[in-house]
Amino acid sequence: MLYKKPLHAEIYCTECGTSNKLAVVKSRRCTNSLPLCAACRSSPQYKIMSESHVRRVAPALESKFYPPSAGLAVNCKHPAFARQRIYYWADVAIVCDELGVEMLE
Repeated sequence: MLYKKPLHAEIYCTECGTSNKLAVVKSRRCTNSLPLCAACRSSPQYKIMSESHVRRVAPALESKFYPPSAGLAVNCKHPAFARQRIYYWADVAIVCDELGVEMLE
């Protein structure tokens, strides 16, 4: 019998296992995209920056992501984060939404 992946599988936080306020991010610890909840994203291992701070400390990002190049951005698939865009640059993910930019290392 062939195994079929469910179309709407439950997604849980990689760190704590909850399913509250998830966003898919990328970490240096892992080469795969990681679903993380809001609490785990605010832990010290993930650096949270405002958009203006990212522009000031990382000018190379501005040329790559403002405006975003084709193929570098993906829409977050989680319903709670449907308006977010996730930009990949090396092994850092920039999550851009109406609240600003999160630079996750």
